[in-house]
Amino acid sequence: YQRRVHGGFSLLTFGKMSATWMFIAALVSFVLSWIPNAPSYGKLGLLEHGPFGIKMNARLAWFLQESPAFVWVAFFFLTYGGTVSLQTAVLFVCFLFHYFNRSFVYPLQLCDPKPYPVILALLAHGFCNWNGYLQGSSLVARADTRWELFVVGVLLFACGAAINIDSDTRLRRQRRHSAPGTRYVIPRGGVWEYCSGANFFGEIVEWFGFALAAGTVEALAFAVFTLNYIGLRAYQSHQWYLGEFKDKYPKGRCALIPFVF
Repeated sequence: YQRRVHGGFSLLTFGKMSATWMFIAALVSFVLSWIPNAPSYGKLGLLEHGPFGIKMNARLAWFLQESPAFVWVAFFFLTYGGTVSLQTAVLFVCFLFHYFNRSFVYPLQLCDPKPYPVILALLAHGFCNWNGYLQGSSLVARADTRWELFVVGVLLFACGAAINIDSDTRLRRQRRHSAPGTRYVIPRGGVWEYCSGANFFGEIVEWFGFALAAGTVEALAFAVFTLNYIGLRAYQSHQWYLGEFKDKYPKGRCALIPFVF
């Protein structure tokens, strides 16, 4: 596989270089997210102006930006799935499960979504192409980890996925049953009772569990990127909720990690 894809340039070297750039990208995205009026989406995109404010249909945007990761990893799984270990096959299924939901199910379930910034959709599309190829190729080349680490990692992934999907479902249901004209509500139920970014918290747990199970630097780089990007969004959302609902917002609710932060 290494020779077919990269010639004399080893897959290990390619993966480490790409992972290093992803760590750097995580830091850059974290810094850029603090720029005033930086392009954002949903409730955090209310103050956009200028060319960065050009919008598109949100459902289409989510499909176009997330689906490349699914396509790349599905390609590697279909091409090399018969030669990988049981551990690796399970990891492929985990990754594909997340991105099938995010690419094909989640966009259709959005409740009256606000238009989505085109620039963010383009950047996310590029990132998911890069990350999909990186994760797919690294899974094919990985060596099995200790089974206890693998099992704990997969359980963490499953737990995070359950929290992520449950939190999205609760918020969506609450919005649909809110009073006419109400655009945003205080999230209630499940992990929402403990933090303002319950769905983000679940996704972060997912990818750190995946990284533990995979045992690759590429998976760890993606987990760190996820923590930096959506972890910051969870914090910003928490601040927005406090400003929007003031005394009505639960005082003991954390921003991202229940009981911690």
